[in-house]
Amino acid sequence: MRKLMAVLILMMLLSGVVWAEKGPLNVAIIWHQHQPLYWNRLTGEYELPWVRVHGVQEYIDSPQILSEYPKVHVTYNLQPSLLWQLEDYVEITQEERIKGGLYQYIGAIDNHLSWIWKLASAPKPLQTKSELRCKSSSSGSTGTCSTTTRTIPTTTFATQA
Repeated sequence: MRKLMAVLILMMLLSGVVWAEKGPLNVAIIWHQHQPLYWNRLTGEYELPWVRVHGVQEYIDSPQILSEYPKVHVTYNLQPSLLWQLEDYVEITQEERIKGGLYQYIGAIDNHLSWIWKLASAPKPLQTKSELRCKSSSSGSTGTCSTTTRTIPTTTFATQA
């Protein structure tokens, strides 16, 4: 039985080598572009910015680069959840126009856009904070202490649950 299997495998390998010499290898390139649904029904915003980030970069760049190689053909598989979210970012509804703020410019908001909008539209002054830092000596006795001053933004953001 082992000899028969060995002969069959050898024949398959040899026929593959002979076949490969006869013509070009055809390859199917499929770009499966998807994103999970990041929509939060409670906040009415997107949890993560990846649809927006990739939507203005890779999803546009890929076909543009492909156009430089007219003999290469690919298939783009765009998932419904991705398309729905892209359309939501692009389309500004009447309700969103009434809300104003960032909705004047974009049809959907994710948490990263909210943070940036808060910083850009209502910046808070920087605050000076002093810290006392002490280093202990290797002998176990009291070490040296120094005060450092640094400037930090006073804006804080609550994380979404």
